[in-house]
Amino acid sequence: MMTENKVQDALLELFKDPQPIEWRLTKSMAWQLMSAIQLACRHPGFKGSVRDTTESMARHLQDALCANDNDLRQLAEMGWHQQFDDVQGEKPQPHLSDEEINFLHWALGFAHGRALDSGDQAKVHYIREHVDSIRNKLNYLGPPRQ
Repeated sequence: MMTENKVQDALLELFKDPQPIEWRLTKSMAWQLMSAIQLACRHPGFKGSVRDTTESMARHLQDALCANDNDLRQLAEMGWHQQFDDVQGEKPQPHLSDEEINFLHWALGFAHGRALDSGDQAKVHYIREHVDSIRNKLNYLGPPRQ
């Protein structure tokens, strides 16, 4: 196993070599590489000069791939922004605290109780239907927590 000093020495020697690496990619491979880099660059822990250099490389791929097509350019640009992710078939990963989950369970019970107290059967039916639907989704996160 290499020691940390040997690793650093090997990397310094490698980085001194100005000879570029030539690599031929199909457009499909370039698009996939660009997409993977976009995802990596959006990770909150990926910071600093390595991230900046990596994004620059992906931006060059994006420019080359989309030079003559504004629709493709817009599509490629969407990859830099999480709100455009396609997560079909994946369960969402909500970030709710135990306190928030408990509050939502309480609020659903409160809404249901108020509807029952009103005596308005249409309101009771409407609230019950929606409370049950929301409660089912909320139970995906777990039951009320202590």
